[in-house]
Amino acid sequence: MPESVRFTIDDLTAGDTARMEQAAKLLHAAFSPLGAWTTMAEARQEVIDSTNAERVSRVALHTDGAVLGWIGAIREYDGLVWQLHPLVVDEAWRRQGVGRALVEDLESILTVRGALTLWAGSDDLAGETSLGGINLYDALPGAFSTVRSWGRHPLPFYRRLGFQVIGVMPDASYRTHERRVAPGSRLYLFSDGVFEIHQAENRMLMVDGLINVLRQLPSDGGSRARQVLRRIQEIQGSTQFADDFSFLELEVPATGGQEKVD
Repeated sequence: MPESVRFTIDDLTAGDTARMEQAAKLLHAAFSPLGAWTTMAEARQEVIDSTNAERVSRVALHTDGAVLGWIGAIREYDGLVWQLHPLVVDEAWRRQGVGRALVEDLESILTVRGALTLWAGSDDLAGETSLGGINLYDALPGAFSTVRSWGRHPLPFYRRLGFQVIGVMPDASYRTHERRVAPGSRLYLFSDGVFEIHQAENRMLMVDGLINVLRQLPSDGGSRARQVLRRIQEIQGSTQFADDFSFLELEVPATGGQEKVD
């Protein structure tokens, strides 16, 4: 940052409508490509929530009044623990000390309030850490003790500020996708108890086996839900299930009208 340019850090309050709008725009611009705060309405609500009396909300301000960055914190465990949420810096001002200044300012405020721990969660929505794309249930706890990152993931930033990786939450984030479904198609939603059953030679049916079951059922236009139930009972040789059995069939109307659910 040039010596001639300065910024200050100040509270963001419910009356600061102009600053709140700028903070919402920063949040939306930074995170919407990753699938979070995808609309300005969601971003504005996040900013509004941050001005609650039980929270801390601070903004970095340019000398001309523009919001360069925004940080918030949520009180937990009677104020002994706080969650850093969120943190965003204008892309043009990143790597110029704004993010560090916001975190250090927040730490000073929370220390006065008696906080002992400040934690931050950072999702990997773009496959930029060694935790992405693996079965964490099989890899814990070693996976997070040797976690690496690349690209634009903020892990190195937090580590430079003294944060340490203390855990990981599997399956906490996901990205949404849209698919067009042709008229007359059928969609199936089911629990793992439908396919995690034992068949001959003690082999599990699994998803591929369930797909084969669906393919072998008669296509008479009727519901397949009850047929699937009966066929699975036949395969496992019992009408009782060790796990829950939930199976939902959705049929997309061929010529309009209401979908059929069974």
